[in-house]
Amino acid sequence: MSRAKRQLSAMAKDHAEAALETLVSIARDGGAPAAARVSASTAILDRAYGKPVQALNLGGEVKVKTLADFYGQSGE
Repeated sequence: MSRAKRQLSAMAKDHAEAALETLVSIARDGGAPAAARVSASTAILDRAYGKPVQALNLGGEVKVKTLADFYGQSGE
C-alpha cells in the first residue's frame, strides 16, 4: 500500500467513531426518510457482521468445446 493510501486510511479511522455515531443517529431518527434509516442500518450491520453471503445457483448444464469441435474431428 502506498504511503498516501496509508495516510488516508489513518485519517479516516480518526473519524470512524463519529461516522458510526452519525449512522446510529440516522437509523434511530423516526423523522428521517425510511430509505435513509434502512441505508444507515445496513451500513451498521455490514460493519458489525460483514456483508451477507450471496447464494449462487450452480445448477444447469455446461457445454465444453474442444479444438476438435472448432476444426472438425480430423484436426485440419
